[in-house]
Amino acid sequence: MKITLSIKDIEKQINNLQSINKKLPLKVNWAIVKNLKTLKAEHSCAEELRIKILETYCMRDEKGNSIIENGNYRFENDAEARTAVKQIEELNMTTAEVDICTINIADIEKCNGSDYEALTTHDIEALEFMIQE
Repeated sequence: MKITLSIKDIEKQINNLQSINKKLPLKVNWAIVKNLKTLKAEHSCAEELRIKILETYCMRDEKGNSIIENGNYRFENDAEARTAVKQIEELNMTTAEVDICTINIADIEKCNGSDYEALTTHDIEALEFMIQE
């Protein structure tokens, strides 16, 4: 199933799926792993572009290397910083069509069995975009 997500939502879904650390049915685990791989690939493309934006507007030392202090890029002035931030915000709102591996309600219900760990409300919310009825 293809769904459309913003880059910001892709990052959120990655974090949510990574927070699920339970013994689950194979089909549910497979879908989580497959979707994480797909989402991370999309996010990686966006991350490369984010770095390129920062590299374009940041200050450089005498050797032409980006100046990074305490993990943050340095900018010559506020205008340069605002331009970079604006472009990154636009990037985060950009959407991508992502092919998602789905599960159904019956797969979720299996998680309540004695062989598996029950899902919390947070877990189900993280899986929600993958559930097809």
